Parts: sequence; structure tokens; C-alpha cells
Amino acid sequence: MADIMPPVEETITEYAHELGFDFIGFTTPAPSPHAQQFQEWIKAGLHGDLHWIERNAAKRLNPITAFPGMTSIIVLGMNYYPGDIPEELAQDPSRGRIARYAWGPDYHDVLRPRLHKLAGFMKKITHSNIITRVAVDTAPLMERELGQRAGLGFIGRNGMLINPRFGSWFFLGEILTDLELNPDSQTIAPACDECRLCINSCPAAALRNNGLLDCRRCLSCLTIESRSLIPEAVRPLLGNRIFGCDVCQEVCPWNGAARPADPEHAFLAFDPSRDTPRLTELALLTPAQFREIYGKTPLQHAGWERVLRNVAVALGNWDSREARKTLEYLAREQMPPLVREQARAVLKQ
Repeated sequence: MADIMPPVEETITEYAHELGFDFIGFTTPAPSPHAQQFQEWIKAGLHGDLHWIERNAAKRLNPITAFPGMTSIIVLGMNYYPGDIPEELAQDPSRGRIARYAWGPDYHDVLRPRLHKLAGFMKKITHSNIITRVAVDTAPLMERELGQRAGLGFIGRNGMLINPRFGSWFFLGEILTDLELNPDSQTIAPACDECRLCINSCPAAALRNNGLLDCRRCLSCLTIESRSLIPEAVRPLLGNRIFGCDVCQEVCPWNGAARPADPEHAFLAFDPSRDTPRLTELALLTPAQFREIYGKTPLQHAGWERVLRNVAVALGNWDSREARKTLEYLAREQMPPLVREQARAVLKQ
């Protein structure tokens, strides 16, 4: 009797786990069922400075327009939870806080090679020249919605995709292909119930009651994506955050049982000097020195100028003689306009 081959989805899943992915699901490039809500969000200007979302709106709402010929989407998740910041460092106003996902190497560089390897494996086991496209965060896809449709979790009130086992501390990656795969039929129902901890705890009240995020106030959007000065009304709310914000995940009950990521995933352990840097030392870094320390981490996408802009705001919130002296340094004419103008604005407060 000939051996019975397991379903291709099962074989792909097994190899994905070997590559370090913690969970995987299959779905189709069907149009988004939330098109009206998404368009109203943009029309209201809640996307703030994230203009690239508006430019690619049509493609995000219908993946086929961006990836013609694709019939299946494989969505994969990888846990990145690195643990917690020691409280004495987190509350020290002289140190900057960086969101956990940026403590290690750039997740694009961690996930993308593994996705390509999985795509090559798919071609090998199917003995066909299938088309595959790999995506990690930068493609015009509504990744969390695709993850929900693929059965990886539910989208919570904080807008995060929440997996019952891993919470929301994970990265997403996708493989789009013309290989016909059976989509996962079982989805995970939303389970926030009456919990509103994320909404009530958001420092800048950026989470709306209807589950929409106001990027004009979101501290992550402002410190990472925005290329403008940090609005005066929001500056005090940043505290010592200089890249991102984890509050809506920190308070989520689903993250209560989060376990640290596997070191083999290449994520780095907490390093106080890198992940809670002294503001005065960070402010003095040259672009070359910044690249040497953060060039292979997610901070490289914001870049030296935007991070120093955030540092200027954090220095103002520290409000010490040492902080003011450093702000005066950042306000010098020789500094880039964004850094210089932010420092001067803070000094006038």
C-alpha cells in the first residue's frame, strides 16, 4: 500500500515550527469586511501623519489589487516577549524608555529570511514553480485582520491581534502564493468582554471607545512614525518614552501569562545601556555612533534625528539642571532643524 501523504498545510505548519514560528494559519486574499470603518477612520484624519496608509488604502482593503494572481495567504506569528524593565529603570526620568519590540534586532531581518526559506520549502514539496511573495509589515496588507481570519487570534480593544496562548507580544509575517491552500475555517471570537483597561490606561487617550486608534495622539505613532514636532499638549504624556509605548499591552489581562521568547529566535536580552539609555548620553551621540548602537534594531527606521527629537521631549519632562543643559546643546544652530526646533520649543515651556 502506498504511503498516504499528509495534507500540504500540515507539512507547511510543521516546517514553520522548525523555523521558529510559534503559530500559523491560512486564509484567502478576500476583500476586507471592514472597508467602511477603515475609510471613515481615514476620512476623520485619525491616521495622522501615517500618509502611506491613505495612499495604499485601496490595496489594503483588497489584497488582490496589490498581489494579482494570489489565491492563498499564510500568516505566521513569532513571540518576541523579552520580559519586563526593572522598575527602578523604567521610572528613572534620566533614562529613556524603548518599546519592548525594539530591544532586539530588527524583526524584519529576523522574520524575512525564515519566510523565504519556508516559501522555498513549499516549492520543493509541491514540485511546482509556484509564485510566492513574502511580507513583513511593509506590504499594503491589513496584517492583524488577516491574522484574525487565519485563526491566530482576535483583535482586542487596543487594536492588537491577541492570541489566547501568547497574548499580543508577537510579530506577524505573511507568504502570499498562487498555491491553493485550505483556509482555516475556525476563527477565535473576540474575548475582551467588559474589559476596558487598555482604553482607560492609554496615557494620551488615543484609543476610542469604538476600537479605533487616534494616531494623532498615540505615543507610538508620534515617536516612531511622525516627522513633525511632538505637539505641546502631548509632550508631558510621553514621560521618558523615546521610542514607542507598551502601555496598552502591559495592562492587557491576556498578556498576564506571557512567557519570554525563545533565545534561538535571535532576539536579544534586556541591556540597560541600550534599552533604557541615559538621555544625556544619547543626546550626544553622532549619527555614526547612533548607527553603531541601534543600526540593526527597529530604531534605525525612525533614525537619529527623530529619536533625538523624542529625547528633547523626555529631557523637558525630566526638568533638571542637567536636562536643561543638554537641551541647550540640542537647540544649537548646528543641529538638524527637527531636533533644534523641538529642543527650543521644550525650553520655552
